[in-house]
Amino acid sequence: MCAVRSSEVIEAFPFIQVSLEIHVAFVTEELIEFLLIGTV
Repeated sequence: MCAVRSSEVIEAFPFIQVSLEIHVAFVTEELIEFLLIGTV
């Protein structure tokens, strides 16, 4: 693990948060579609 300055982490954090939110939304959508198709 390389040493990372806290300023770099703080700058990168919004991008990490946005990508995580997009990922969670995508997975949730896929799960809902899977469940809807499974119940038909």
